[in-house]
Amino acid sequence: MDHQLEQLLRQHFDAFSPNDETEALFASILANLNEEARQKTKKGLPTEQILAEAQHSLTDVDDLLVALSNRGRDKVFDTHQLGRFYDRFFAAKCVHSLHCDVSQLNQIIIDYRLATFVVSTSLDDELVVNEYMNHDRKSLYVQKQQDGDKLKLEQKTRGGALAFMKIRVEILIPQSFTGFVYLNTRSGNTIISHLLGNYILEVSSTSGALVGHDLSLSQIHLQSKSGSIKAGELKADQIVMSSTSGAIRCQHAFSPIRTGMISVTARSGNVDLTHLKASELNAETHSGCLSATGLEAAQYHFSAKSGNLVATHLQGSGQFGTTSGNLNLDFDSIDANLIVNSTSGSITVKTPASSEYRINTHSASGNIVLPFSARVDPSQRQHFKLGQLGEAPTFELSAHTQSGNIRLTTETMAD
Repeated sequence: MDHQLEQLLRQHFDAFSPNDETEALFASILANLNEEARQKTKKGLPTEQILAEAQHSLTDVDDLLVALSNRGRDKVFDTHQLGRFYDRFFAAKCVHSLHCDVSQLNQIIIDYRLATFVVSTSLDDELVVNEYMNHDRKSLYVQKQQDGDKLKLEQKTRGGALAFMKIRVEILIPQSFTGFVYLNTRSGNTIISHLLGNYILEVSSTSGALVGHDLSLSQIHLQSKSGSIKAGELKADQIVMSSTSGAIRCQHAFSPIRTGMISVTARSGNVDLTHLKASELNAETHSGCLSATGLEAAQYHFSAKSGNLVATHLQGSGQFGTTSGNLNLDFDSIDANLIVNSTSGSITVKTPASSEYRINTHSASGNIVLPFSARVDPSQRQHFKLGQLGEAPTFELSAHTQSGNIRLTTETMAD
């Protein structure tokens, strides 16, 4: 039945251009449909009735998708419509709203034990927090504390009853705010979209996926302890993403300043990077593969501890390494020294046809293949090949591996 429910829901979403926000919403609704279907199956309801009730519950999905596509595009977003959708589908009503003037604030901290966050830009100069719940429990309302220029909104109640609650929190941040915003949910997904402003945003999720789309801020920090991170269309002086257990995917992100940095770290999960641009690009995965394409940076620091590292259409220079996995790099341009190391794996580096560089290679156990026109110093010991490609080298390409082959190749040459 899970497949039938997925097809049923996809019919509504296919009419709209997919983005990170709609895909996160799709996953959330599908999980809810599957959960309700299992409960109804246990009660003995026939499949036809379950599917019919699921179809009826999706009445407002199309209208919601239209509203979400309008949000952040100089069109009025109907928060009441969002409330009606939560009420109808998630059985959650807007039970509490909080409006805060931010003109005198420098820090905003919002901390929940249990909630799904939906974050976007406020239409006025107030911070707005709308709480939707399937059961109205005042003890779960966010509590407000203000100390000077610091505002803290915290959900404090604990207890097993939380397991029966479905809480969604809509957070609207005014574009005029210029300070620090920290959002944390210990259990629940976070969807962030269409944020514009000159402030630092830090988001932390203990258990749940984190999705960010169309964000233009001073700094962006996204952290998930147990869940994936998916981000696109990011613009900030500094972009940092880290996941303890979950994959990270980042596409179309850049820093507008020359000293800008993008850093991505996944301890257990794959990292996938597409079309990123910054002065410094850092990426690391401890247990998983690292793949990238269309990147531009003055300096790279890429590392895959246990997994392959594959990167294509690169511009720039820097250091790349794997501990246990193969390393495959394809450069469109190189402007400084390039260092490539692998403890246990093969190395392949492709450079532009016009490249001229010094060669420093070593493989303790494996073959070394260089471009046909490369000149090699014949006096070197076995397993070492030093030399140069071209008459006027502009950088050094250093490639070392303990166990594996090394292959240096150019765009148009057959080696």
